[in-house]
Amino acid sequence: MPKAMSGNTSDYRGTSTGTSTSTQPMTFSTVASQQAVPKFPKQDQAILFPFIDGIKLQEYVVALGPIVQPKNILFSSRISNNRICIYLSSTEAVNSFLKNCGQIKIKENIIDARRLITPASRLILSNVCPAIPHEIIQTHLVNLGMKLLSPISFLRVGIQEPQYSHVLSFRRQVYYSPTDNMPIPESFLIKFEGTSYRIFLSKDGLNCYKCKKSGHLAASCPETIPDENIIIEPSQQQRIEQPIETTPSEEATIEPNSQTEATDNNQYQKRPRSEVSSPSSENPPPSGNQEVNFLEPIPPPQKKKMKPPEPTENPFEYAILPAKKAIEEADPPLILNFTQIARFLEESFGTTNPLDIATEYTKDIQGLLHMLTIIGIYLLCRLVIFL
Repeated sequence: MPKAMSGNTSDYRGTSTGTSTSTQPMTFSTVASQQAVPKFPKQDQAILFPFIDGIKLQEYVVALGPIVQPKNILFSSRISNNRICIYLSSTEAVNSFLKNCGQIKIKENIIDARRLITPASRLILSNVCPAIPHEIIQTHLVNLGMKLLSPISFLRVGIQEPQYSHVLSFRRQVYYSPTDNMPIPESFLIKFEGTSYRIFLSKDGLNCYKCKKSGHLAASCPETIPDENIIIEPSQQQRIEQPIETTPSEEATIEPNSQTEATDNNQYQKRPRSEVSSPSSENPPPSGNQEVNFLEPIPPPQKKKMKPPEPTENPFEYAILPAKKAIEEADPPLILNFTQIARFLEESFGTTNPLDIATEYTKDIQGLLHMLTIIGIYLLCRLVIFL
């Protein structure tokens, strides 16, 4: 018996020795380090379904699986307000599902899906009369096909003094859900209490009305007219460097024996020396009680004052008179001539709807805005030169 036991023991040891490996025993730290780092999804990867009585949570998941593939479904749960929330593997999967299908079918019930986080953009409404209620503007925006996400609110003027910080402007804002290929008009008309009001729309940020692109204003639009169409007078320094012409009064005071050296165009002509201080006088200065006859000082020539242009009946014609030459010599010609644009400014000043007056002069409203921009830039350049 002892030998048999010893044989069995040796067999047991041999078997155990043959099956053992040289690997280290598994510990908790080793197992924890080998686990994959969890990936937390973002809220834009989630979609929502309305909860319907009698339909279980797993039925939503099973119905969604064939459309997006089961591997792309990460989380699912019922949340507040009777909603089913399901997280997908990526934002692209959410976009593809909502664009191509956007719904599931469970027990003859067609259930529409929507995003958990809806992207929103801000819309700025300008030139809005404060008397117009929000509801009228909101109805018009909905009729344009916009899905509003917030109520319309006023925007403040932005005065820094605390006692005036409550003052509001003629601008309002609203958040809406942007959709692809949905054009936003530049403006629209609203009739309120027998008066037509034009309200201008713009997205949040810098927008150009010329090229219809965002990121810059019309004044700095890269597609604007070239600079050579804007006539700018030479600077003050260039005018001074021109040769000075001698007036008739100066020619009469020059002695025959005095000479003036020829100078270049960039040099000034020297004033002739007076006889009193001239060292080349033939007779020595008198002495004693002899009277001295001094020459009367010659006053410097006075510059001719430019008469201001006579005021016209139209004050706007006088205001844009410095830009008259630029308007008449513009190439290509502008939409209106000098007299027409001055008359338009006079008639539209202070009106609530200048567009109706503009259509009486031209149907090309963009061309008219382009012309007003050129006049404004020209007058601004003139102001900078003379400052």
